[in-house]
Amino acid sequence: MSATSTGCDPRLVVVLLPVVAMTASLDDAARRRLIAAHRAALIDVASTVSDALIGELVKLGVEPLSQDASIDQIRVAQAQLFGWINGVILAAVTLGSPTRVVVDDDPIAPEGPNASHVAR
Repeated sequence: MSATSTGCDPRLVVVLLPVVAMTASLDDAARRRLIAAHRAALIDVASTVSDALIGELVKLGVEPLSQDASIDQIRVAQAQLFGWINGVILAAVTLGSPTRVVVDDDPIAPEGPNASHVAR
């Protein structure tokens, strides 16, 4: 059954899903999966975006979580990464080309860098 057949707007689902995920209680297995997903997302982002954008992410203090991170630390890290990614997407859509985005007076190159700036 699709979201539209239930009368729910799919755009609303996309907006509410992160909110539901952020407020759900987590057992230890779920906490470990979220830590692993966060680490994988950082590695994927770092291998895709420019050095300037990685530098911005590092300045924000977004980094891989330790295995003993608390649920609150996980949720803060998720919110930081989610918000940063949304900002990058909004800038790309608004400007029409990632080569026109400027971070610290440094235009972003169209090609992505390696993931060396993000610890694994």
